[in-house]
Amino acid sequence: RLQLIIGTQISFGDGKQGSNQNLEPRRKGAKDSFQYPLEGYAKKNEIECENHLRVVLLAQNREGYGNLSELITRGRRNAEKGEYRLSRNDLGKGLEHCLALWLPPAQAQPEDVQWLTERFPGRTWIGVELLARGGDWDRLEALQRLGRQTGLPLTACGDVHMHVRGRRALQDIVTCIREHTTIDTAGRLLEANAERHLKSPQEMMRLFRK
Repeated sequence: RLQLIIGTQISFGDGKQGSNQNLEPRRKGAKDSFQYPLEGYAKKNEIECENHLRVVLLAQNREGYGNLSELITRGRRNAEKGEYRLSRNDLGKGLEHCLALWLPPAQAQPEDVQWLTERFPGRTWIGVELLARGGDWDRLEALQRLGRQTGLPLTACGDVHMHVRGRRALQDIVTCIREHTTIDTAGRLLEANAERHLKSPQEMMRLFRK
């Protein structure tokens, strides 16, 4: 399974869409090379295939949007109408103007690091999401260790699904429509809380202050 979230970077630092100044790695010696805040999305898609990898691709410029458009078209052509199908080979080239945020599983595989850094040299970050789930801080510490081991900088992410917390009810309804179920029977198909909303830089800094 490959989960690919396609979007555009929103820089909270200067308010300019498409800027990548917040993604610059810190100087050598900076503690854990941790940066925040980082990402929001104008568009978001999940694409499944046989490989286990979760990556966020961010367009840096107009050429990057073209890269993503070509990738979406390729995924659609590989599958039935209304679906996507991509393999790692589809990410092997043609994404030179995109940045990659890797969202590692609980047991990160070293070959995934090598595979990503070869295809996105100097453009790969480890994405960290703190969504008020059990074990958030243990997860953060594990990813900080992974960053030190691999040399990849960490960046704060929000897995944004809605623009404000109050849209949680609408998010649940949309999920039920997509999954052809009801609120009463959806169960764990629904998010556990409303943390996947767009947060201010100040709130992101508070969450990741540790």
